Amino acid sequence: MRFTRLMAALTVPLLAVACAQDAPTAPEAPQFSMHAGAPVGVPFTVEFPAFNPCTNQGILVTNTGTIWFQPHPNNRVVRVKGTTTSSDGYTGSYNETWTGSDWNDGPGGMSIRTINTQVTNSAGSRYMVHLVWVIDTEASTFRVNRFSARCVIP
Repeated sequence: MRFTRLMAALTVPLLAVACAQDAPTAPEAPQFSMHAGAPVGVPFTVEFPAFNPCTNQGILVTNTGTIWFQPHPNNRVVRVKGTTTSSDGYTGSYNETWTGSDWNDGPGGMSIRTINTQVTNSAGSRYMVHLVWVIDTEASTFRVNRFSARCVIP
């Protein structure tokens, strides 16, 4: 009984001394913090079939750029910036944003994905694509809230 009381009485002072000593430590790798101030950039390239709203023809689209992940305590912000090129000679900008709650933080998670693309060919023809998806992470469903692919200059 006495030994238990003695250990309890000495535990806090011993921990304080142990924590106060400067023990040599190895350098640690950078940690990805939930409260990190700077976004993390990852390069990407993706190809997919689509259609040209100016010609109504099927095309192959290639998006190349950087995905920027901005962590926050209970949600995520993902920005994508890059270039778009198509198999029929159109080039332009590609911008995408994901905002919403974290995929792993439990029920009630919602995310919104917005895509904007504007491309032009050498003859001056131009089209724009705008897409908004609403994603329910709890039910694992999504719906297209807005979509437009329109020829601005034929």
